[in-house]
Amino acid sequence: MKSNSFFAGVFFLLVILAGCSRDDGVPVDESIAVNAPNSFASFLNPVAGLSAGDYTVVAATFDPGQAGNFSVTLTFDNGERQVFNDNWTDSVSMSQFSFNNPSFDFTLYAAGGIDIQLESSVDTYLYLIRRIPGVNGSMDRSGSLVRENNDISVLNTNSQITLRASRIDSESYGAAYYDTIDPGVDGIPGGGDGIKTTLQEFKDANGFDAANLAGRVLEPRFRDTKDLGYGRGVRAWTQPDGSLYFFVENFQVRSVPGLEYSTLNLNALLEDQRQHHFGTNAIEYSTYPYGVGEPCAFGSGAACATTNPDPPKFLKFYTFDATQGDQTKPDHANETRLNTVNLDGRGNKAMPGACVYCHGGELRPLRADTGRTDAYADGTYRDNAYDGTAGNAINGDTNAKFQLMEVSSFEFGDKSPYTKAEQEPIIKEVNKLVYCTYPGADPSACAEYCVDPADTVDCDGFGNDVATIVDNGTGTTTGEWSGAFAVEMAEGWYDDDPTTDAGADGIPDFDSPVFRQDYVPVGWRPDPSDGIPPPGADRLFVEVVQPACFVCHSRMGTNLGPNLSHAGKDIDYSSYEKFFSHADLIEEYVYELGIMPLSLRGYNAFWSGNQPATLASFLPNFSHLNTDGSISRPGSPVADAGPGRTSPSPVRIFGSNSRFVSKYNWSIVSTPVGGEDATLSEASTSSPVLTASLDGDYLIRLTVSNGLSKNSEDAVDTVIIKINSGLSPAPKDIVFSDIQAVFNNDCVSCHDVATSEPTVPVWWTSAQPATGTSLYEEVLARVDFNNPESSLLLRKPSGHFHHGNLRTGFEEENPANRQLYDLFLNWIVEGAREN
Repeated sequence: MKSNSFFAGVFFLLVILAGCSRDDGVPVDESIAVNAPNSFASFLNPVAGLSAGDYTVVAATFDPGQAGNFSVTLTFDNGERQVFNDNWTDSVSMSQFSFNNPSFDFTLYAAGGIDIQLESSVDTYLYLIRRIPGVNGSMDRSGSLVRENNDISVLNTNSQITLRASRIDSESYGAAYYDTIDPGVDGIPGGGDGIKTTLQEFKDANGFDAANLAGRVLEPRFRDTKDLGYGRGVRAWTQPDGSLYFFVENFQVRSVPGLEYSTLNLNALLEDQRQHHFGTNAIEYSTYPYGVGEPCAFGSGAACATTNPDPPKFLKFYTFDATQGDQTKPDHANETRLNTVNLDGRGNKAMPGACVYCHGGELRPLRADTGRTDAYADGTYRDNAYDGTAGNAINGDTNAKFQLMEVSSFEFGDKSPYTKAEQEPIIKEVNKLVYCTYPGADPSACAEYCVDPADTVDCDGFGNDVATIVDNGTGTTTGEWSGAFAVEMAEGWYDDDPTTDAGADGIPDFDSPVFRQDYVPVGWRPDPSDGIPPPGADRLFVEVVQPACFVCHSRMGTNLGPNLSHAGKDIDYSSYEKFFSHADLIEEYVYELGIMPLSLRGYNAFWSGNQPATLASFLPNFSHLNTDGSISRPGSPVADAGPGRTSPSPVRIFGSNSRFVSKYNWSIVSTPVGGEDATLSEASTSSPVLTASLDGDYLIRLTVSNGLSKNSEDAVDTVIIKINSGLSPAPKDIVFSDIQAVFNNDCVSCHDVATSEPTVPVWWTSAQPATGTSLYEEVLARVDFNNPESSLLLRKPSGHFHHGNLRTGFEEENPANRQLYDLFLNWIVEGAREN
């Protein structure tokens, strides 16, 4: 089975409480061993540095007529290397076109990255060219220039081109993020090492000691059984300006095999066995310190680059390594900040992605600048703006949200003061702090945290003026996170009368002294009058959706407003209808591809009980069953023959989105009459090349297998490739201006800050308001080279999750009206070149 994958922002995860954490030494589940080893706890679209395809590397000298030997080394993501040794012969200086400059070909069968190094005794230069498959082989230098070595300083004998496997998941990304949220003592991004590089510095900068002396630090202790399995020691405190701070010490006993996630972790925490404390997470909810402007958060010596007297607060994530100092005692000065973190033993993930993927945040590539001067000079961290005209284009803001602590998933001590009865009131106070950061929180429940209870701006969500900035205090707007579902669940969990809607009993919200896990939101309560939601929907929510989906989806939902034809496509899962508007994708993602739940422990927890069967019983036409009628677990091969395309011959076909696969076999099923001489080269790879002499439709079949899964059988998928020798522009010639012309003609009526809908999250105009980025960068952030069909750039106008409906020319199932869809698809497949 093959269907279009959902867009990269949809996630199906278990909660990462109060930040993120390391999880080293987790045994890998053998049933998913054939899957990508680093695919858990990651964004679905990592924004690869290089699309799949055929490439040529051209080596050159800075000056003509040089002699001597040189070597070119290609290093791929999997660690494999190719080395080419050659010598300079009549080199003609820097030119990608001259045949006198040696060239070397390679093919990327899946999107990713590459490192190219040219070593020589003379000054050198490198070019990376997108090669046209099958046309003149390596002699063709007319392909698009992807990257060139831009350091032409004298005696640059070792030229290098580096394109990362993921443009949002690297050491550089984490370094640039910290450089933005903690820019250093001089307040200039890139101008200092930061003032919060250790946990002790984080505490000092944010007034922990004073808050502690004043008795304002909340300190719950518990073991998080559902999420990470650690013993977790929380500290939470506030400041008068509405800022909120957390840090969470994580304890794990790793010396007893098989008990890495047991009560031992709780005991280690409660007995303060520091040798088992391996790391600390921290979250800071405050304004952004940089530039000249109004004063920022508590204790900040810098300033905010906004004239807003009440600048918006947002979440900033930190993680600290506790293994470098003396673990037998609190040694926060030696807990050093980490740019990357290992959540589940499947490899390091860059900050802040390791945290915000479950906190509803967004990640985009670094700006393509050279603002950094250290070892991670890949660019600076971009902002995420709601509305560039409102002055809140804030660098470092991922739009992430706090999560509440789910008391029912915690394990507590059996001795005072760590029993559940003693800890629950503390956790409630922490949860109230979190709740009061949500737009729409009940002012009567949050007034105690305001600087001035009469100040409605400061008290609109505990100093959180996001709602005010987005829509002048009238609530959230079309296309943005509404917070309504998170508020409803928070109030329901702490409502003293769970038989009524939160607050409907006339008592202020948060009146229950205990956490009520059995609360069912209104949208999931069965309605006998029309059967929607159907009987059992409340049980489905409590047993499956709430423990496995709710936390992350409730932070990622969007408010599509009164457009009822699309309201069901919200992804916050606040109702049965919204959840099952994605039924086909839920079956594909959960049961076939195994991408959801996206965390390793969440995945294992989901498959260890009755949740798969319960969820499957509600899915219409459920098909993922074994011969004995049992639920089929992910691991069987999944064939994906790639997107159907219109292209001249030859054309490369991409099946690299297939999963759980070790063997590929491609064949031509049918051709137009007279086209029987068509051939497939590299038919045993994930991406063969179709060569045809006649225009028309070619039906191509992919058969895959892995030989590993217990229930493994060959899987088959087909794709139609339409050969059109007169296609204009040809895929290799499509550049960004062709894409921008479509925006200008069909999209800016809504995606323009000057129109009647100024609150859409992106603007397809040349001038990007207050973002400091180019339109090309903004578009590229919405392109998925790994699975082009899932690119937001294609999903939106083709009618999948689009407030503006299906756009003319994007009907992917209608060959007569998919010209623009093909234009966008071919641009992406060919590398999304800028010019």
